[in-house]
Amino acid sequence: RGVQAMVDGRTILLGGPALLREHGIQVDPTLQAAIERAATRGQSAITMIEGTSAMAIFAIADAVRAESRDAIERLHAQHIEVIMMTGDARSVAESVAQELGIDAVFAEVLPDQKASKVKEVQQRGKRVAMVGDGVNDAPALLTADVGIAIGAGTDVAVEAGDVVLMRSDPR
Repeated sequence: RGVQAMVDGRTILLGGPALLREHGIQVDPTLQAAIERAATRGQSAITMIEGTSAMAIFAIADAVRAESRDAIERLHAQHIEVIMMTGDARSVAESVAQELGIDAVFAEVLPDQKASKVKEVQQRGKRVAMVGDGVNDAPALLTADVGIAIGAGTDVAVEAGDVVLMRSDPR
């Protein structure tokens, strides 16, 4: 949901929408407008909180890799549905999904919810190939019919069980 730090005796929180909801933080209209602008550009808004007040917004974004669109087009050519599962805010996830032609989105998914989302798709009669790049993906990789661990997630996935491995630098 976010991080917490003590800075000169002050408690500072940084996080996304889940952190705001968890702490019941209301964002003033100026900062809310900044969050909405960031979302329309496919950026995640990270809020800095002190006490019960949102102090600042940091807009960050992952760069969409050039080959991502091509990979999705190839999957579609094989009649494979592409679903994105992310912890990002829904508006950010939908913006990226639209840009890339992704079929469906699970947004604001916490790490411990990923495996249940995979099961949800499987219960619709679908076979799932899950691609994950981090420690938090290991349970979902194991739940999927095929787990593909890339980048930093490969070592953890190997420890967790039977996973198809692709060693690749995600950058």
